[in-house]
Order: sequence, then C-alpha cells, then structure tokens
Amino acid sequence: MAVVEVGMGGRLDSTNIIEPIVSVLTNVTVDHQAYLGNTVEKIGLEKIGVSRRGHTLVTAVDDDLFINTLGPALKRRGVFVSRLNHDFHFNWADASGENGQLLDFKGPFSISGLELGLKGKFQGENAAVAIATVHELRRQGFTIKDEHIRSGLKSAHWPGRMEVLAKNPLLIVDGCHNPGAATKLAQTLEMMALPIPRVMIHGSKPDKNYGKVLEALAPHFDAIIETTIPGLADPSCVAAETNSLTGLHTLIAVEPDLQKALALAKDLAKDNGSILVTGSLYLVGAFLEHYRGKFE
Repeated sequence: MAVVEVGMGGRLDSTNIIEPIVSVLTNVTVDHQAYLGNTVEKIGLEKIGVSRRGHTLVTAVDDDLFINTLGPALKRRGVFVSRLNHDFHFNWADASGENGQLLDFKGPFSISGLELGLKGKFQGENAAVAIATVHELRRQGFTIKDEHIRSGLKSAHWPGRMEVLAKNPLLIVDGCHNPGAATKLAQTLEMMALPIPRVMIHGSKPDKNYGKVLEALAPHFDAIIETTIPGLADPSCVAAETNSLTGLHTLIAVEPDLQKALALAKDLAKDNGSILVTGSLYLVGAFLEHYRGKFE
C-alpha cells in the first residue's frame, strides 16, 4: 500500500494519475491562488479531483463549503463521502499540548484514549480523519488493528510541525505560511498557553499573504523578530506590515541574520519564556539545519 500526498491542488496534479481506493481531503484554505483560484470554492473543486466514482472521500471540510459547493460536485461524480462531525467525531480527553494530547474517536467504531505524537489543536481533526480512513481500508479487506492505530498516532513525528526543540526557554518550530494555517496555529497557541514572555521569529516568502498570517498570530506574542533567508521577503517590509496592525501592543524587531535572531529571541524570552519559529517552510527548514549543526 502507498500513501501518496498530492503536490498542489489535485485535479491537475501529477499524482492524480494514480487510481486511489480511498481519497482524503482534510480541509481547504486559500493558497497557490495563481494556479488553483482565489476562493476556497474554486480551490476545493480542484482538490476533489483526486476522488473517484464508487470510492470514498474522507474529509473535514467546513459545512458551508461542503453543502454549497463540494457536496453537490461529489454527488455528480458518484463519490461516497465520510465527513467529520457527521459520519465520525472526536473529542479531546486531554488537549493540554506540550507533553502530549489524548483524544477519543467515535464513528463506525469507537476507540478511546488515543495519544497523539503530533502536537496542535488541528491534529485532532487530522487524527480523526486518519482513523476514518482506516475504517474505509478495513471495509476493503485490509487488516488494521486498534493497536496499530494507537501505535501509529503515538509514534507519528513530523519535523518542523509544532516540534519542541528545547526548554528553558521553550523553543518550538512550526511551518505556517498561509492564513488558514495561521488560524489553526493561533487556536493551538490558545490551547497550549505558552510561558511568557512569548517571542516569535518569523519570515515569509514575498508572494504569501503574510499580513493575514501576522494578523492571526501577532496578538499571541510579546515580541516579534522578523528575519529572512535567501528567497524570502525583506524583513523590514514584513515588520512594517506588522506595525500597521491596529490595537497591537507587541515589540517588533528586524534581524536579517537567522542566528542573531535566535540570540535576540533568547535574550527577550529569558529562561522561563517561549520562542516560536514560524512562517515559511523554507525558513523552518533552514532553522532546523542550523540549529542542529552550527547553532549548538
């Protein structure tokens, strides 16, 4: 069996040559507008191109988008649908965050006390979608036991996704490069209650809507340090966008050098605070490479 991730969109992506036995669409956010369209409706219609007649699409898309746009299109395509909060559900048994999260799943079958290796409020949705997908595979004859689900969710690790690198101060990296991801990250920050002072190191590609990203994230931090690597936006321009946000009482600093940005963040966070490195996946990748090499 192969689990294949779509590169971008779905309908025209090169991976769509594959004939799937089950398809998955977690949610739809605005990204890659030049290729997929500038609304969630247009982007969603591109994404459901990975579904197939007579097979199931497992999804966590919002009700409005499903009812008004994707649901009718999937019906015309002859696709069966399994939806979060309709065909299956989850609730948090413990959503505290830093040291692990526990959830319960209810649907065609129930399983409780699942420990998630991946952190973040949005990972509850992702885990529920994954379990519902397992049910579809079971229906098709695959043997996947409950203990496989437990061990898989517990051992899942994704570098650069709410990854805790250090404590004193708490240091977390999370790739978050579009407004949809920023909204999910903001919800996670509320749930985790990071220790103060809270400092964010941020950098963005110039073609991303970093204004909306910062609008969602900035209120959760006492200080923001804008930085860059080759290919990313001028940090002074991004900082100016942050300064334009109304009602924001946050220190904004610019430090183009990534290593110096971390040193400044540690100065501001002290031993008892927290640092989040976020924004472009390229920035997160560069930070992880340097942190595990030159920074230490």
